[in-house]
Amino acid sequence: MIAASECDMSEVFGKKPVTSSEFPVLLFAANGTLLHFNPPLENYFHNQLFISGHPKTPEEIEAAWVKSLHLTVPTEFVTALLQELQIPEDKVAELSQKIMQNREGLRVVIADSTIQVCELLRDRGYHLGIVSNQDYRIAELLRHQAVLELFDVVVTADNRPNYLKPQSEGILEALDELDVLPSQCIFIGDSFSRDIVAAQGAGLKAILYDPTYRELKALAESTSEAFSKVVSIETLRQNRRLQGVKVVTQFQELLKFFL
Repeated sequence: MIAASECDMSEVFGKKPVTSSEFPVLLFAANGTLLHFNPPLENYFHNQLFISGHPKTPEEIEAAWVKSLHLTVPTEFVTALLQELQIPEDKVAELSQKIMQNREGLRVVIADSTIQVCELLRDRGYHLGIVSNQDYRIAELLRHQAVLELFDVVVTADNRPNYLKPQSEGILEALDELDVLPSQCIFIGDSFSRDIVAAQGAGLKAILYDPTYRELKALAESTSEAFSKVVSIETLRQNRRLQGVKVVTQFQELLKFFL
């Protein structure tokens, strides 16, 4: 078993940096956290809507996106997004299917800056892992980009419905493979409804990576706050669903937290 100190971080998690002796294992979500679509999904949706004869402004797409974030199944998210955009009901199913099919052709990349952060975290003594709702192709992609060796474990859903976050089975399998306790691990993910809920269900501390502020907007309690361009710090602090969850908006911020 990976050794860790007995320090109780429940009162201070997120308020001060931690070390690998306290939390030796860091688990990451894949798409949206470590990996990103190229072109970005927002641009892809904008283009698909234009091609289909239903052009929408970036602002309209953003507002609909935030309202649909609570849905964790991709097909349900896309359907809700189209409905929020007031696409004719008789066109929603066909367009949703087309968007999901064409999305398979998008490139998925890991940025050099993300790789550098992961390398530095390993140098600081952390064991890294991935728990993804995607299939085995995630590992193949990481191997192709010569970064698979950075991760001690990669758990993917691979047609196992009970391994899809927000269920916690994938995280628990990763803990089992690494022979660590939930109290020794922190999960970093970009989706509150998938990643943070799954991590909390497994008994892990969690960090929400939210570079676009969409998750914070979706969690904001009032409509005016949810769709303002800037989410106030006070709103963030008062949101009871984020209690005990650290929020970062830049991936490099992890280096200031994980010493």
